[in-house]
Amino acid sequence: LWHSYEMYILVNTLEEINPDLVYHLIERILSQNSQYLKEITEFRNLLIRLIIRTILSMIRRQQKIFSEKLIKELDKLTLVFDTYVRISSIFVKGCWIYKFEDKNMGTKLVSRSLKILSEINALELRGIFKHNFEKIKG
Repeated sequence: LWHSYEMYILVNTLEEINPDLVYHLIERILSQNSQYLKEITEFRNLLIRLIIRTILSMIRRQQKIFSEKLIKELDKLTLVFDTYVRISSIFVKGCWIYKFEDKNMGTKLVSRSLKILSEINALELRGIFKHNFEKIKG
């Protein structure tokens, strides 16, 4: 059973861990902690952050299949009022499409998410997203 402390450690050491192991760990977290996902907001938010960071890491590491599966898992975690998750989902899908399918379409989705963040005055988050996209572009 995973708790917040372990999740924080995983989030912050993600880039140092073998991609296969990271994906396996996230699969286990998702399968073992389903009751937490709806009941404990802190855990759910941390899990979403972990999945988003893992998707971006997997894209940078050329892990097409793993990152695609995690995008689908992220979509399953979205609730009606999850604006951040919805915008993040558009962003990571754009990054994935940019890296693995169509640079033009991927750039459009990323730009769309950045525009939304500008419109709601989430400029710090916009900067983080933009920085992550630049790292994926190389």
